Amino acid sequence: MSLSIDIRSSQTRTELASNTDSVKTTVDQKEPSNIQSVDHTIIKEWKKRRKDEGPSKIRLHDQAYDLFKYLRTALEAAARHEELPRVISEIKIFLKDEKKTHEIDDCIRWLVLDRAVQQCELGADDCGFSAVRTEAAKEDIGNEKNICIIIIRIIIEVSPHLSFINLYTPHTTSKQFPVSEWKPLTRNCHFDKVHSRSEKGNSKSTPLHIAAANGNGKAIKHMIHEGRHFQPDILLHILKLKNPDSTSEKTPLSLAATAQAGDLGGLHALLGFNTGIADKPDTTFTDALKKGRGNVVEVFLQQPERRKKFANTNNILSAIQPLENIDKITNQDTDEDANQDTRSTERRTKQVDVINTLIKAADPQSRTNEKVVEKIIQLDLEEVWSKNESIFKSDTSGLLHLAVQHQKIGFVKKFLQYDDESITTRSHNHYPLWHNNNIMENSMSIRRVLKDEASKVTQREIRDLIVAATIKSKRVNKMQDLLEIFQLSDVNELCFDLSRFNSKAYSVSDFVRSLIRHQDYANLLSYEETLKYAAFPALDLQVDKRERFGDNIQFEHSEIFDVLDWLKKEKKVTDIIELTVLDRLVNPHDEVSIGIYVKKFNVEVLNWRILDLSISVFKNSEPSENNALQQIRELHLYTSGKRAVISHWLSEDGICSLTNLTTLEIYVIQELATRDRCRAIVAFIESEFSRLSEEINEKREKLRLENTQNTSNSQDTQDADDIWKLTVGVSIRPWNPTEEREADLGEIAERAVPKLSRFIKGYRTYVRDITKEDQTHARDITKEDQTHAPDINKEGSAKFRPIRVAVIDNGILSISPSVEAPSVASKAINVSEYSSALNVSDSSYKKNTTSNGYRIEKDGEYKTLWSRIKKGRSFVDDESRVSSWLFASDPHGTQMANLICAIDPCCDLYVAKVAEGRSGIIPARVERAVRWAISQDVDIISMSFAILEGTIGLSNACADAINKGIIILCSTPDEGLNTEKSCISGYSDTITITACDEFGIVSPNAPSYFQYAIRGIDVAAGTVPFLESKDYISGSSVSTAIAAGLSSLILACDRLAKERKNYERGDRARIVKHHFGKMVASNKKYIMLERFAEIDKKIKDGRYINAKDIIEGFFLGEKYAE
Repeated sequence: MSLSIDIRSSQTRTELASNTDSVKTTVDQKEPSNIQSVDHTIIKEWKKRRKDEGPSKIRLHDQAYDLFKYLRTALEAAARHEELPRVISEIKIFLKDEKKTHEIDDCIRWLVLDRAVQQCELGADDCGFSAVRTEAAKEDIGNEKNICIIIIRIIIEVSPHLSFINLYTPHTTSKQFPVSEWKPLTRNCHFDKVHSRSEKGNSKSTPLHIAAANGNGKAIKHMIHEGRHFQPDILLHILKLKNPDSTSEKTPLSLAATAQAGDLGGLHALLGFNTGIADKPDTTFTDALKKGRGNVVEVFLQQPERRKKFANTNNILSAIQPLENIDKITNQDTDEDANQDTRSTERRTKQVDVINTLIKAADPQSRTNEKVVEKIIQLDLEEVWSKNESIFKSDTSGLLHLAVQHQKIGFVKKFLQYDDESITTRSHNHYPLWHNNNIMENSMSIRRVLKDEASKVTQREIRDLIVAATIKSKRVNKMQDLLEIFQLSDVNELCFDLSRFNSKAYSVSDFVRSLIRHQDYANLLSYEETLKYAAFPALDLQVDKRERFGDNIQFEHSEIFDVLDWLKKEKKVTDIIELTVLDRLVNPHDEVSIGIYVKKFNVEVLNWRILDLSISVFKNSEPSENNALQQIRELHLYTSGKRAVISHWLSEDGICSLTNLTTLEIYVIQELATRDRCRAIVAFIESEFSRLSEEINEKREKLRLENTQNTSNSQDTQDADDIWKLTVGVSIRPWNPTEEREADLGEIAERAVPKLSRFIKGYRTYVRDITKEDQTHARDITKEDQTHAPDINKEGSAKFRPIRVAVIDNGILSISPSVEAPSVASKAINVSEYSSALNVSDSSYKKNTTSNGYRIEKDGEYKTLWSRIKKGRSFVDDESRVSSWLFASDPHGTQMANLICAIDPCCDLYVAKVAEGRSGIIPARVERAVRWAISQDVDIISMSFAILEGTIGLSNACADAINKGIIILCSTPDEGLNTEKSCISGYSDTITITACDEFGIVSPNAPSYFQYAIRGIDVAAGTVPFLESKDYISGSSVSTAIAAGLSSLILACDRLAKERKNYERGDRARIVKHHFGKMVASNKKYIMLERFAEIDKKIKDGRYINAKDIIEGFFLGEKYAE
């Protein structure tokens, strides 16, 4: 029996909808057990209706909707009887109506399609991405379970273009499409005369737009699939057309993103065809960003190619922008408008989720873009930052600067926890603290002006945080660097330094009591809450007031505690990073109280000179106390050598309890034992603490690996190594050094050439650093690579070869006085016997000691003249004796060498002795000395003396030196000698130096013949132990030594900048004279040392003297005329 489809019904659409179930029941009751073909009954009934009623009476859309309903009913019945494929095939033939016998045209098909799309109810299998995958469109229609989808597929297989048009309203851009069907269908309709009476109230949308609005991704997928006969660019343009319904005018993508049912299958289907569908002028994605539609954004970012397109910097910024308005609304809400506040909070949460989604999907360059990062900080989006912290922490440069610039204290606190490098780093040529007081507008800096009190409070809090963190930073080791960072910032005193206190009339206790009681202008003495260091001088330097063992001790000393209490209570100091106290050997401050004050001030570096200090004093006695055992990272201990104390330090309650200790220095006090015993004690401590430090470092390394196993950043790993590793140094030291000591070259530079010394310090560090780099590189070279190893010179550097300076004078004496150990009644202990008893050897001590018994500093550098001397030779001899070059009987040569090495602390000295005193210099000795200097391949020969009569031999020797390119500097005879010039100054190409005062005025006794004048009046050259000497000296010999040191410094900087290994003849003199010429004053002869490398300009502007920048910038750019 055939299925008869009644097309004669005249029910309205409303009536049809309400009677759908009853009609379906009727059909089911009439349905036979076997579904037969859709036969001529349909055609017969269709034609009969046309004949009986005529076209003018037909309600076309109702007829089509009836047809849709009975098609659906028939397909449902066929599905139940497993006859679906055959019925689908017959319905397709009927609807296609190829011979036009059924009068089924595109109007009927479109109306049925419209009804199917509107009536389509989506099941679980019809939603989401799985329903719209590419394979879904290729599945056999017979396997489809959704009847409306089957009807949609049948119709669009017959007429694919019907998905994209509207029966009543043409697209305004329809002329762009080269298909004949793309016209208003009413023009070629069999029933065109009735359309004018049936348009009112009908849909103005296309099936595509309806499907998109309903979230029907499955239907859209089939529409796109069947529309493949269009050219891809044509189809893409069709899919981007706005809805012809004037009440909507949205694109399919926009409708799919706001689907009524909430399913985003349509969005999946459209984006799956071509991401270009979202290109401008479409605003679907940006609308979703701005309105916080996280589910829509996630669809856009689901595929890698889409993430690459949509997750970019501009879109992240677009997602952030709405938060500004949301926050404004929230801030304007009153307490009475609780609902609005709740809505704003919910809206903000959604927007933040969108931002987080975008950031996680974006590529590293986009999500860490400076504009994105700055916007997050500017809007104080800590929740966004916290969610993506691992992403943003990949590059922390400039973050702190931005947080300070925008006055976001929460971010300031967060960034300070990352690391302390940003505090000491410039961004756009400014440190973070600068931004707290200044802002940039149009590339111009202006002073920050704050009017409201809340902003002022925030600024003060940020200032305190930055200042404290800068002072605590481990990267700021020099006060000069610290002062530069705080330049132009309003900071108080950064340290409390009494270390240079030197009064013979008053004790430190007297001064401390006076300071604490001082009330005049007390506010002038203000300190930061965190001090970089507090340093106190030796408390028992005054011999007549020094307490001794066996004395009747009357009272306890507390002057240091008094000062610390004054700092805390009166000056509001909370932290002291480094605390140095040189306490008394007898009756020192109470060590238990020392522990209390260390905890009070959170001391990290402790150097309290007290004998045999117990580590237990740092333990907490109350829960409220700071944990000093965790905060101390550097500790200096002083020992008498008692085994009980050393055993305590080695125990679990000793050094092991200091969990963050990285530097431990132990000093064996020289006055308390013989030298041999002191050496044996040092060897024992070194052996035991070497074992202990290895154990500690192994435990810390294991912990470090556990903490960093998920860290891929190699720099983090290296930083962790530096943090965990414990290093131990052991040395012998006198309790109070003698007043007379070997000159400190750094101190001489500070006193003799104070302005230039600011560069010299950085230069010395620069050379040390590159030397360490080369030494590390050399160690890494394998045996197979030795043939390609860099040329490592005696200084240990392939990049730097020290300038060699020959000092021809009366020899040197550079030995520090040694404090003798007290005599003992019994026989002195043999060091080998004592070492054997302690199970250690003496070799571990000897290999790290200097010739005078003192330990080498950790970085291997000396501050004394001895470290710069490479070789010496005496030319003061007779038939039976030679006067040693290193045992001078006059301080002149030593002081000249001090000045040279103070100015270039990295030069190598070659000492030639030609006289015992300051007179009686014989030309023949000088000649031999010059030739010896030539043989040593020196760069400079300094002769701080004058010879009235020369010889041909001396003249030839000097000529040979000059021909080798060696610079010769000599003095004018201005020290009581009434002569025009010395013989050496008369030789060609020698550089003659005379003395002048600080204003460039030369001595009245000075001859008129000289090339340059340098200050040589009352210059600090350091006293020479064991010789009668003055600290301050004068004369042209002083100026000559300074000129020699300056020449060496110039050549060293030039060699570093241009990586010179050798100089050609005349190069050295040309380079030195070039720089001398740039340093002279208006009279063209007076050399102003502060003009070296134009550092005077930096000093004048208050800028930092950076040696690295000067060497690699100024010297590298210098051109020397031939």
